[in-house]
Amino acid sequence: MGIWSIVLAATLAGCASAVPEAIREPAPGSIALTEARANFDRYKGQMVRWGGAILHVENRPGETWFTILSRRLSGNGEPKYEDATEGRFLVVARDFMDPAVYEVGRMLTVRGPLVDSVVHDVGEHPYFYPIVKAEIHYLWPKPIEPSPRTDPWYWYDPWYPFYHPYWRHPYYW
Repeated sequence: MGIWSIVLAATLAGCASAVPEAIREPAPGSIALTEARANFDRYKGQMVRWGGAILHVENRPGETWFTILSRRLSGNGEPKYEDATEGRFLVVARDFMDPAVYEVGRMLTVRGPLVDSVVHDVGEHPYFYPIVKAEIHYLWPKPIEPSPRTDPWYWYDPWYPFYHPYWRHPYYW
């Protein structure tokens, strides 16, 4: 009995996630960015969970402002690496966030209320930004690029003698 308890505890500990529960679970009644942009006054104060790629970081006294290019979120709240977007939004986070760590291109998920909106120019186009006051945020780890050092199958090619899989397709015979 004792050994199975240890095995079960080790298994469950291995499944534990460093991602905060508030990031993994969608906010109750959370709305999409497009809805907030279309009718901001209706949704002001609404709790949201949004995420995306960091476009800009600006440190101000006592807080940090992020410009985020939204991305769809996966089941655990991680922004997906894809070209589709609903637009941009601003995030206000308490304290100093180092721009060397929170660098452009990194993925960030935030949860908090919609507190305000502002219009800034993107190029010469005026753009409406909803502002989220981050109660909690999570900076996702950088994806690991495969390389000969980290991926043992990096140089493996199942089609080696033929070089391209379409040569085996009957259409090309």
